[in-house]
Amino acid sequence: MNTKSPQDIRWQQRFKNFQRAFLLLYAAKNLNDADTWLRMIGDRNLMSHTYDFSKFEAVIATLRSDYLPMLDTWYLNLLEELND
Repeated sequence: MNTKSPQDIRWQQRFKNFQRAFLLLYAAKNLNDADTWLRMIGDRNLMSHTYDFSKFEAVIATLRSDYLPMLDTWYLNLLEELND
């Protein structure tokens, strides 16, 4: 008998939710740069569990150079789609 712990079940549920969101974004052509999205998620997770100031500064620099322009473009595209 293979019983799964509550942590295993939660992880699987979270992954399925992520997978659905990732596929809806990609299919709707709202996700142009999957690598950047995945790096952004990784950096978010890193910052929620890390208290290293040098890593924080590196993530802030990446946020300014990569993530904000991508999010701005995504926001404007969704706004345009909403107004059409």
